Amino acid sequence: MIKSKKLMGIFAAMAMVVGLTVTPVTVNASSVQSVVLPSEVTTQDIIIEEDTEWDLQGKTYELQNGSRVLVKNGTLTVKNGTIIADVDAFYVVSEGNAVLNLESDVNVTARDCCVVLKNQGAVLNTEANLVSTSGNYAPIQGNGSAGGIQVNITGGTIKSADVGVYFPSKTELNISGGRIEGKSAIYHKSGKLT
Repeated sequence: MIKSKKLMGIFAAMAMVVGLTVTPVTVNASSVQSVVLPSEVTTQDIIIEEDTEWDLQGKTYELQNGSRVLVKNGTLTVKNGTIIADVDAFYVVSEGNAVLNLESDVNVTARDCCVVLKNQGAVLNTEANLVSTSGNYAPIQGNGSAGGIQVNITGGTIKSADVGVYFPSKTELNISGGRIEGKSAIYHKSGKLT
């Protein structure tokens, strides 16, 4: 990454060569953090409270000892890699407005749930491949008492030995692509299903 000061020096040198006048430009940092997980094995919960982008750089990351990624506020976008969890992978707990975006080049495997949406305002946008290995939980699952949750599935494969997508609470569930595999593809008790 070229620092702003160095970049301005390059522009000034170019201006001297070609005789141009350069007006200094103020460069504001993006409001989105670009983050790489600190190590390939994590045993602590990872808490997201602001807009964050994870480029997993094609690597596999493991969440062990029941650790999860908790999205409390802001948007977490995950791309280009694999996450394996020994219990649950992501919780979108929403203490206001929490969004989880899983891009098409992401694979998530969890013993129980790949994504749990817990509170009003929680949103999942996914085109990733999600697999639950235990047979007792859905890869995408909602909280039984919380409403106001939105799930948008636009691609990928969602696979479980039981239910693929499970929502006993009031949820807006939109499916426009992808594949859902399980004994039951969808359990959606109340809300809107498109």
